[in-house]
Amino acid sequence: MRKILLTMSILTIGLTAGAQTSFLGNKLETDKFMIDANGRLMKPNRNFDEEGSPYNTKEFMEGTVTLGNGNTYKGLSVRINFLSNEVEFIDNTGNEMVIALPVKEVQVKTPDGTKVYRAGFSPVEGREITAFYEVLDSGSALLLKYAEVKFSERQPYPNARFVRTYRDRTLYYMSTDGKSVKRMPKDAAEIPALLGGQQKEMMGFIQKESIKLKREDDMIKLFRHYNALAKG
Repeated sequence: MRKILLTMSILTIGLTAGAQTSFLGNKLETDKFMIDANGRLMKPNRNFDEEGSPYNTKEFMEGTVTLGNGNTYKGLSVRINFLSNEVEFIDNTGNEMVIALPVKEVQVKTPDGTKVYRAGFSPVEGREITAFYEVLDSGSALLLKYAEVKFSERQPYPNARFVRTYRDRTLYYMSTDGKSVKRMPKDAAEIPALLGGQQKEMMGFIQKESIKLKREDDMIKLFRHYNALAKG
């Protein structure tokens, strides 16, 4: 009986440790990436408790990372910190690491499909060039989604640990040159002029489909239509 209980305890410990990440990265690719990306050990601040999260996902997920130099690495275990604009990954010893070099793009596999995040856009509204935008549609024009993360701290009572609460706000942008970004207007009728081409066709599509920029699905539908027209 003791032997059975001991075995069950070891199994439970193993499952608990593995629950920190839902994907274990490809060993060979992770080793190469560790060297090329100049990964540094993450030093989490444990001086406060947290409510909410600054990450695209709390768990590390399977992803592909493209560095600023164009080198691409697949099969990594990654997540993005939207507050610090840093990409974190798990090395082959289980340590949480931070990529020290500039990152151009991160593709993350999620239950809802692969999500693409890009950095390197011209700074806007006080952001750095390292800020990540999720690419909702791409082609001649990009539809981008930005998660603006901020936090506040409070001390529940004297001598208690501080509690940091994260809050995020979703903002939408567009880019016609792949470098600069503009905030999406509130009125869909302004989009054709901003895109600069296919204005008559786009206005007709907006009216026919009753496009409303308050709905993300409508924005994606609009940009997919434009990019299809631009592609010919």
